Parts: sequence; structure tokens; C-alpha cells
Amino acid sequence: MKLKSLLIISLAIFTFLSWKFIDKADDIPKDLSNPHLEVSLRNIGHQVLLSAGDSSTRVLPIKKLDDHTFLIQFEKQFALEPDTLAGIVQINMSEEHFAQGYIVNVLSCFTKEVVYAFEIFEDKEQNLVPCLGRPLPKECYDIKITFPSKKITLVNYMPLMVSFMALAFSFFLLIKKEKKTEAVAISNEETSIGVILGQLEFFHGKQILKSGNETISLTAKENQVLKILASSPNETLSREQLQKEVWEDEGVLVGRSLDVFISKLRKKLEADPNLKIVNVHGKGYKLEI
Repeated sequence: MKLKSLLIISLAIFTFLSWKFIDKADDIPKDLSNPHLEVSLRNIGHQVLLSAGDSSTRVLPIKKLDDHTFLIQFEKQFALEPDTLAGIVQINMSEEHFAQGYIVNVLSCFTKEVVYAFEIFEDKEQNLVPCLGRPLPKECYDIKITFPSKKITLVNYMPLMVSFMALAFSFFLLIKKEKKTEAVAISNEETSIGVILGQLEFFHGKQILKSGNETISLTAKENQVLKILASSPNETLSREQLQKEVWEDEGVLVGRSLDVFISKLRKKLEADPNLKIVNVHGKGYKLEI
């Protein structure tokens, strides 16, 4: 697969997963302060009283205990059917788009103990609705409904992290390939284009000198030394600079090695009497053209 295609695919995956993640985040109940929710909660209380045969007593004002918890209170005692309560709450919450999940606790007004509870999940298969068919006696009850806040954890971010890493790796491969292509292009250019040195032509990439139809081969070190000298014609380069650039990468510096290669290069440059490597006493060498 070409790297550009891989990059496009990774970007598409990253965009898709980001959208899905944001879409999931939108499922978190955000309108719990909506006044219409209070109407729905009062309607739950109203239908519970009607199911108990009470059509006259009041549902007391809805209490908001915190940002996610609401309390439905009643004026008088009543008997409670768990099956009926569960059905009433689920219908009202489904209509108000609060099916993401909630917990219902029925509390005794006197002891504040939980006498009945059930939990509804976004995944209906996980719903916990126990004790159906077990009616509660006539008593004073409060109904507390809690909408748990969805906590964003590292696991939630995992799809984004994986897709981002894939995207970053694709960029890395693409940049690496471009650098390699650029290096090859430069190498090919150096191989095909020579540098004019007087009457000679120097091909660093091929390690040769040309004098007309004559080809003069250079060793690797001769080639390196001549390249450095040719990069600054008619300028004196110190021995230390030449030795460092040619030999230091190998971790070895041989005192007289430079002189040996300069001597060999001089012989190979004799094809052009006007091209000389001059020893500048106490300073270094320069290529005179």
C-alpha cells in the first residue's frame, strides 16, 4: 500500500472515530436543568397516584437534590406496585430521551430507608428491575431518580489514541520516504553532473576525474579530500579541518595519512598543469585553479 494512501486511510479513521467519540459524548444527559424534566417527573408522580386509585391528593414540588438527582414527594400515603412504577418511569423517561440510564430508589418517608429500587441502563439487556410482583403496603413514600454522570476515562480515549498514533506513524513513514527520495535524487545529481576544475571534470558521485576522453579513478579517501578542497577553490584549508572531515567519523586520525593522499591527488591532477594542490606552510592546503 502506498504511503499516501495509508495516510489518507489513517486520517479517515481518525476523523470517523473522533466523530463517534463526540457523538457518544453527546449521549450524556445535558438537559437535566430543563424545566420540562420537572413536568415529566411530576407526571410520573401523578400516574403513580392514579395507579394506586388516588385522583385527588397532590404531588408535592419536585426537589432537586443535586445536579443529577431529583426527589418526587407526595401529600398522602399510598400502596405501590413495583411493576407499575417501573413501567411508568421507563415510558416517561424514554419519551424525554433519558434512556441513557438512571437509578430509581423508593424511600420510606419515616425511616429514609430504600424499600425498593431498580436501575435502567443504555443497554437494555443490563437492566436491573428486581422484585416485580411484590406490592408494597400503603405508606408514605418518596421516589428518588438519579441520572449518573458518564465519566470519561482513558478507555474512552483509547480509539482516539490508537488512530492518532496510526496517523502519526503514517506521517513519519511519509516524511522518511520523502527524505530518502530527496537523498537519492541528490546522489543521482552528484553522479550525473560533474564539477569543472580547470581542464578537468570532477564526478564526486562516481569517484572519477575526466580529462577529455581519459578517465582517472579516485579512491574513496582521495575522492573525499578532493571534494573538500574543490568546495573552496583557491582558499587555504587547515590540516585539522581536512583530517577531521575525512577521518574523524571513523574514530581514527593518522598523522601522515593526509600527506599521502595529497601526494597521490597531485599526480592525478597533473593532467591539467594549471591545477595544483599547494602546501601553505604552517597552515594547510589549497586547491589552486
